[in-house]
Amino acid sequence: MQPSGQTIIGQRSFIAQGVAVQAFAAATGEPLGPTFGASTLEDVKQACTLEEQAFDPFRSLPGTSTGQPMLFRTTFAQFSAQPRLAEENFGPSALLVVCDSLEQLHTALASLEGQLTTTLHTGPGDEATVRALLPRMERKCGRILFNDFPTGVEVCNAMVHGGPFPATSDNRSTSVGTDAIERFLRPVCYQNVPEEFLPPALHRANPHGIWRLVNGTPSQE
Repeated sequence: MQPSGQTIIGQRSFIAQGVAVQAFAAATGEPLGPTFGASTLEDVKQACTLEEQAFDPFRSLPGTSTGQPMLFRTTFAQFSAQPRLAEENFGPSALLVVCDSLEQLHTALASLEGQLTTTLHTGPGDEATVRALLPRMERKCGRILFNDFPTGVEVCNAMVHGGPFPATSDNRSTSVGTDAIERFLRPVCYQNVPEEFLPPALHRANPHGIWRLVNGTPSQE
């Protein structure tokens, strides 16, 4: 799902090995501060109880704010039995959840809380699975990616950086993109108000030449 979240995969999937994954394991970074560092450490300790790990995470558990990327793997049964594994770990770690069937995949996805993004990595022959998963993904997040990686946020008209709670406290708007202005607006209706008391943007002459809806039609007049 997200770099600091859960990745739900099929039984045919595998954990990469070699130079690239070793470089990933050796990378270090700085979390946001001691508070987040402590929270990340507690979540990682929880994940360390899993039977399968992509590489040894314990060498990255010093009591400091330095974080090392960690990758864990678990089964659908273990994931279902430990609800805390579905919670976000705000740090450089990820959990792979191996599902044996599409039904397990649906159940695992349904157990997740609101997300900023969800990602589908697909190939030829996955069309039916994609169609089955998309409706649930739409209800779980604010942005769906195909064969790509979040966050990659761009300030543009189409961007949505938000999602159902707890990803955001209000999922009706976005924090990035031109529609983010909606977060700071509240509609007010002026009914039968003399023009002398109206703001200039509502004057018939439209002194600022802005685009307005007049009787349902966009106009600058």
